Amino acid sequence: MPTTPESVARHPFADPDLLTLLAQDPDSGIRRLIASHPNTTPDTLDAFLRDSDEMVRTIAARHLARFSAPSTPPQKIPQGNSEDLVTIARTTTDSHRLRTFSTYPDRWVRAAVAANPHTPSSVVERLASVSFDPWFHQCLAHNPQATATVLAISFTQCPRYPFLYDLIATHPQADASLLDRLAQTEDANLRAHVAHHPHLADDTARCLAHDSEVTVRQSLAANHQATSPILEILSVDPTPSVRTAVVNNPNTPFQILARLALEFPEQVAQHAHADPDTLRHLSRHSWDPVRELVALNPHTPGDALADLAHDPGLWCQMGVALNPATPTAVLEALGTASKTELIVLTRLAERPDIPEHCLRAWAVQTTQANDWILRSCVAKNRSTPPDVLAFLRSDPDWMVRQAATR
Repeated sequence: MPTTPESVARHPFADPDLLTLLAQDPDSGIRRLIASHPNTTPDTLDAFLRDSDEMVRTIAARHLARFSAPSTPPQKIPQGNSEDLVTIARTTTDSHRLRTFSTYPDRWVRAAVAANPHTPSSVVERLASVSFDPWFHQCLAHNPQATATVLAISFTQCPRYPFLYDLIATHPQADASLLDRLAQTEDANLRAHVAHHPHLADDTARCLAHDSEVTVRQSLAANHQATSPILEILSVDPTPSVRTAVVNNPNTPFQILARLALEFPEQVAQHAHADPDTLRHLSRHSWDPVRELVALNPHTPGDALADLAHDPGLWCQMGVALNPATPTAVLEALGTASKTELIVLTRLAERPDIPEHCLRAWAVQTTQANDWILRSCVAKNRSTPPDVLAFLRSDPDWMVRQAATR
């Protein structure tokens, strides 16, 4: 038999009259347990609506709301091996069965119910409200369907548990208000998790942008939902790793990229938001890797690609040949240039938008020993005219003939 107020309040079959008596307990934790207990009477819950503790009032209001909802017939608590029941509670999708398991006396079974993404939100909220066990709330936080209300209850029920807070800060359902509370903790790793959350409010993000810890500012700079004003603040951060994260953020606007292009030319050269003027400037960079990345960027303007097609670097020409936005005129000029390497020509021959006369010229090219590779690429190109394919079916090389037979 339960002998303490807490054990009575936690007992699944506690007497309603005894719960009413314990509702006067000065310990708000006991009153929270009673407010969430399924055997607590509506009169007691109504009295709790005027309780001095906000959490008691909130739990009682939710409990009273469930009294007016359609009820389901009571189900008998299943009996059996506890490990088997845990497995069932963790994997079942039956909401009625999950409701029944949520009242099972074994904490492992209830924890499995709490972590099950198919558990009804009302059941999860009730389980969160009656437990002060950090391990149990970690199970709740692992549930991807746990609501922001449940996460807020876990945050309140278990203060000063960093591992639980990390789970809450990375949970996809955490809302802006809860993240703001987590951002005020002293744990730098926790603030870094908060800084990377997509639901972060602008005011919270602005505070974290001035955080004393580099890891926090770096995490915020990598947040794909960070707004332009926040990224503007971080783009002048004194720490290079923070500025690098800003440049690598796919949502960084072109104005910031243009300012950071001198310091981070490689990152800007391949950025989707780099503006044409910046890419045009980087196409004349003295470092080969930067020009190669510009040649591959589909946002590079046509005149810059035309210049890169004549670049002495092989991989710059290769980038132009592979760039899906390269104009047809530039492809033609690259394909007919006398110094274009065979490896570049093969990439051109594979493009569906290569001019037809280029394909015809390459189909008869036999000046070098490896020209069969180029002719094979022409044979595989879906844009090659039928008469050219017919010609290639009699090619001296068997691989070309096989590629042309389709």
